Amino acid sequence: MASAIIMILSASKNQIKLIQNESARSGRHYTTIERRTMKDIITALKEIKDQGSFCGKRTTSFDDLQLEIKELGPLKFPLSDRSVKSLIKHAKPAKFGWREATILDKTVRNAWEIPKSRIKIEANNWNNTLKSTLAHLKTDLGLPESAELKASLHNLLIYEPGQFFSPHQDSEKLDGMVATLVVILPSKHKGGSLIIDHQDVKKTFQTSRFPLNKLTFIAFYADCHHEVKAIKEGYRLALTYNLVLKKSTQVEINQPRFSNDNLIQSLQAYFAEEDNSVNHDKDPKNLIYLLDHSYSQKGLSWNHLKNGDHFRAEALKKAANTLDLEIHMALADIQETWNCDVSYDYYRYRYKDKSCYDRNEEEGDNIELTELLDSNTILQYWIDSENESLSYKDCHVPYDQICWTKASNEFEPFDSQFEGWMGNYGNTTDRWYHRAAIILWRKKDHFPILFGMDPWSIIDKLLKLTKTKSHEVQLHQVLSSLLPYWAEFLRGNNESTLISAVLKLALYINDSQLALALVTGFDIHALTSRSAKLFLSLQDLYDTSWCLNVLNEWANEDNSLSNPEKCKNISETIRRLSENKNKNKALTDWLLAYQLKKIQDHDASCKEYSSPVQILKDTSERIHDLIDFLKACITLDHDSNSLQLIKYIIGNIELYPATNLIEVIHYLKDNLNNHDLKKFGYQKLFSHVFVVLKTELDQGLRKPNDWSLKVPLSCSCQDCIILNEFLQSNVERIKIWPLATGRRAHLHQKIDDLGIPVTHHTERTGSPYKLILTKTDDLHHHAKFRFEKLLKEFTILTNKINDHPNRHKKYGLCT
Repeated sequence: MASAIIMILSASKNQIKLIQNESARSGRHYTTIERRTMKDIITALKEIKDQGSFCGKRTTSFDDLQLEIKELGPLKFPLSDRSVKSLIKHAKPAKFGWREATILDKTVRNAWEIPKSRIKIEANNWNNTLKSTLAHLKTDLGLPESAELKASLHNLLIYEPGQFFSPHQDSEKLDGMVATLVVILPSKHKGGSLIIDHQDVKKTFQTSRFPLNKLTFIAFYADCHHEVKAIKEGYRLALTYNLVLKKSTQVEINQPRFSNDNLIQSLQAYFAEEDNSVNHDKDPKNLIYLLDHSYSQKGLSWNHLKNGDHFRAEALKKAANTLDLEIHMALADIQETWNCDVSYDYYRYRYKDKSCYDRNEEEGDNIELTELLDSNTILQYWIDSENESLSYKDCHVPYDQICWTKASNEFEPFDSQFEGWMGNYGNTTDRWYHRAAIILWRKKDHFPILFGMDPWSIIDKLLKLTKTKSHEVQLHQVLSSLLPYWAEFLRGNNESTLISAVLKLALYINDSQLALALVTGFDIHALTSRSAKLFLSLQDLYDTSWCLNVLNEWANEDNSLSNPEKCKNISETIRRLSENKNKNKALTDWLLAYQLKKIQDHDASCKEYSSPVQILKDTSERIHDLIDFLKACITLDHDSNSLQLIKYIIGNIELYPATNLIEVIHYLKDNLNNHDLKKFGYQKLFSHVFVVLKTELDQGLRKPNDWSLKVPLSCSCQDCIILNEFLQSNVERIKIWPLATGRRAHLHQKIDDLGIPVTHHTERTGSPYKLILTKTDDLHHHAKFRFEKLLKEFTILTNKINDHPNRHKKYGLCT
């Protein structure tokens, strides 16, 4: 998500401190205007008060409820103990929902239930009573006047002595469900109070005191936690309904119950503070406001917002229309880490009973939050202003992008984990919350915002616009708006699919300057055999000098996080570019010159910084690059580049051993005719390898008593001079050398870097300890293996000479 700085002025000192810390890490500094503007926005939203409560209560006469249980018959109110006992005989233990499962656990819920399939209610009078009561409860809950509550019967619950329901939150069983309705049926009992908790505000309904000549209706929002206390005497019965909010077709957004001027002015000032033009180096602003109620994915809808959420959303929607802002809604998963204080007795209790270690309900009032250490918020399941689902990617939102009228720690977390003292560190607790958020941004920042969230999807959408010729202007505008964030995105994304997509966009817009800005962020690896055709099309549109400018930008070390490397598989790219040799000559000449220079630069770095072991390990890669370059030269008939490379590798025998160059000789022999062999340096390379192999073979196989090692030692310290003397000695096989720790470690590293058959270990006796070096039998085994390999390769080369009619004159050699 593109960054936006939102000062949360309603937060505690701890929360403000966290914002300041995070802004310091990001290098962002708040201005006085930003602080004042955000304060005005929060103040304007706080002025929009709740129109009701999280729960409501109404009563009616029970005469309108004609209730009958199948196989038992009608019920008569108030209910007698005898009739309730008969009901229980037809009931089953009540279960409860846990995530996707339905569970029977009497330690959590101990009650009886009769499903709605066995309940019959005479509809005429009851529907009128229910409709009228729901209209009043809608007002109690602060729901909009234009909406209508619909009740769907769920079951009949019966609590006998000792039964209860632990604190819980109702699941949203139906689409559009916003609340639960409990209709308490008149019956004598003691206990069984219904306690409803919303954001630590509790309301207790002592159902045992309800009148026996009335039905009592209690409605509460579905995100409220509630519980039923244990029954002490008698029986408590209740019908439960799921309440669904039906939105009227009446447009209410233009008829707010409050003045919207302050909010509009504050938002206008906030979004007008900075001009996010093409050359602006800051991310476009957005406003993320967390709602006061929690919502599920099923219940996320503008039509189903609860109480103050509805009216603040109504105000934000009107402001968005007035200020030409985009408005969206999404679910917010929030994780917070707090320092906390706990009593020592509670701390000991937690560690004694590991089975309850992560149960958040046991925290209760035993933990006091003291300082917010970290916060992480992810937005997901986006919808637009018309409740249409959006395929936006889940988006991490930094703490300093979010504002609210109620902080998350005022909510009941859906999960928590307590961490006790660890050494000198104090207690911490992690808490997780489900909330919802309204997100606003300027319409002209729409694509930059989405690009910050999910750049790949935006590129895919823009690429689809190139399928027709009617989107040039639109695409030009969108790409121009993305330029401030384009280079940063390309810097870490050089995938071939992205490169092809960007080259297609550059080709479509027919604007040389914008096209150059789009492609400049890549490095030289952007030009491949797959992208070569598109690159040639760009040359046709913008000319050769434009393409050379692009190549120079891709090779510019100042534009890269690291130095540009060699081209990968340059021969294939050259083959694609060489379809018209004359037209593309400037491009192919540039590529060959660049590749040759990079080969030489890479080799120079290797000689300076790599150990002999690493140099040997990388030999096959160097030979591959060598053959690849020669292949490109042959394709273009560039013998001068080939001769230049052959001359170079002959002068760098430590990087290009003769035995490995035989592979190059085979390639040239198989791919060139007799005329071109000389032209591309084959004979010169052949002679070099032949002489090197013959010279080494003439020395013969290492003698059994020869233990000398001639190796390059880059260090000239006194210890390395002595080490070199030992290695070159043909009689000294073992050396016992008293050395201090640092000097031993230095020699260990030198021997390991050389990759030679010499072992080293420390004899930890005396002072200083003794370094023991031993030349192993592998010295002779390796020498024999190498000699046999050289002899085999030399025989092959000899046969090649014998196959040539002018072999003696040609090579000046005797076989």
